[in-house]
Amino acid sequence: MRVLFLVFFSLLLLAGPALAQEDVATMRVKAEKGDADAQYRLGFAYAQGQGAPQDWKEAEKWWRLAADLGNADAQNNLGFIYKNGKLGSPDFTEAEKWFRKAAEQGNANAQSNLGGLYSAGLGVKMDWKEAEKWYRKAAEQGLVNAQLALGDLLFQGKSGVVDYNAAAKWYLKAADQGNVTAMVAIARMYRDGVGVPQFYREASDWFRKAAEKGNVEAQYNRGMLFRLGNGVAQSDREAWEWFKKAAEQGHPGAQFELSYLYAHGLGVASDPAAAEMWARKAADQGDPKAQHMLGNLYEQGKGVTADPKEAARWYRLAADQGFAEAQNDLASLHVQGAGVDKDFSQAAEWYHKAAVQGFVKAQYNFGVLYQLGEGVEQNYKEAYEWFYKAALAGHPKAQYSLGMLYLKGQGVPQYDSEAEKWLKRAADQGEAKAQRALRDLKDKQSRERSQAPQ
Repeated sequence: MRVLFLVFFSLLLLAGPALAQEDVATMRVKAEKGDADAQYRLGFAYAQGQGAPQDWKEAEKWWRLAADLGNADAQNNLGFIYKNGKLGSPDFTEAEKWFRKAAEQGNANAQSNLGGLYSAGLGVKMDWKEAEKWYRKAAEQGLVNAQLALGDLLFQGKSGVVDYNAAAKWYLKAADQGNVTAMVAIARMYRDGVGVPQFYREASDWFRKAAEKGNVEAQYNRGMLFRLGNGVAQSDREAWEWFKKAAEQGHPGAQFELSYLYAHGLGVASDPAAAEMWARKAADQGDPKAQHMLGNLYEQGKGVTADPKEAARWYRLAADQGFAEAQNDLASLHVQGAGVDKDFSQAAEWYHKAAVQGFVKAQYNFGVLYQLGEGVEQNYKEAYEWFYKAALAGHPKAQYSLGMLYLKGQGVPQYDSEAEKWLKRAADQGEAKAQRALRDLKDKQSRERSQAPQ
C-alpha cells in the first residue's frame, strides 16, 4: 500500500453570510462599541473583501479586538494570519499562541491547526504525540480535515505505534463526510486488507465515489479493479474508460495502462500509434513500465519506425530505475549488438540485476551465459543454480537446460532420472528440444535394457 503523507491544515474559518456595504456599516457601529461577535464578523468582511475592500491589516485589527475578548473563532483566524504571513513574514510563534488560546476553548479548527504546527515543528518543537492529541480533539468534534490528518498519523505510526485499525476508522469517518482523499485511503485499505478485512467490493465503491468527483488516483485504481476483475466484473472496456479519465489528467500509471490496452487491443481496437502516444506521455514522466513499453515498440517497429538505438535508450532509462524486464531486454540487446555494442559482460551485468529480482527470463538467460562462458567465466554449477531457479518457476527452456545438465553430468552428478524429470516438464510445455531429448533418452534406456544380461 502506498504511504500516505500528513497534510498540514491551516484553515481560516469562513463561516457566516456575505455582508453588503450597509451591513458592514451597521457591524462597525456594534464593533466599535465592543461587540466581540461584530468585531469577528467585521474582520471576516475585510479578510474576504465582502462589503469592504479586502484588507488583511484591518481584518487583523478587528480579530485581535475580538480575540482579546475571548472569541475563539477570531483567535483561530488571527493564528491563520500569522501562520500564513498575511501581514508580512510568517510568525509561527504568534500563530501558535493564538491557535492554542482557541484550541483550549474547544475550537476544532484551532485544535487541528495546532496539531499541524506540532506535526511540522513550526513555532514549537516537532512532537507527534502532541500533534495526535490535538488532531484527535478536533476529529472527535467531527472536523473532517483533522480526521484525515489523524488517520494519516496513525497509519504511519508517527506518534510511536502503527495502528491500521484506528487509521481506517478515522479515514472512514472523513470519507463519510465526503472527503475525497479519505475515500481513496479507505478504498486502498479495503483493497489491500490493511486495518480492515480485504473487501474488493467495498474498495470498488469508495474508489468509484472518489473517481466520480474527479480524483485521478481513484480513477486509475478503479480502472485497475476492472482490469483485474476485483470487486467488479472484469471488463477491459470499463478499465479503458477509467484509465482514459486519469490519463487525460496526466496520471502516468493510467497512461501506461491505456497504452497497454491499445497495444494489445484489449477493450478497444488495437492502435499502435495510440499505444506509442500514451506510452511516451508516461515515459516522459519517468514511468519505468512505460519506458520499457516504448523500448518494445521501437524494437519491434510498432507505431513507430523500428530503431534499436531508441529501444536501447528507453530500456536503459527503465533499467536504471531497477525495472527487471527492461534490464533483461537491455541485456539481450547487448547480446545481439542491436542498438548498443555487442558486449557479453554488459549483458551479464544486466541479466544479473534482473535475475536477483526474481525475473525468470533473466535467470534463464544468466544461466545460459554461465553455461557458454560468455561475459562470465564458464561455470556449469552457476549455470545449474540459475536454471534451477527458473525451472522451478516453470520456464520450459530452463527446464530443458537443467535436464541436459543432469544428462551430461555438467555442474551436477550425471543422473538420468532427474534429467528425465526436467525434460518431461519442458516437453509437456511444448519445448521441442526437450521432446527430442526425452525420446533419445528413452531410446537409450530401452537399448540398455535390451543389452543387459538376462
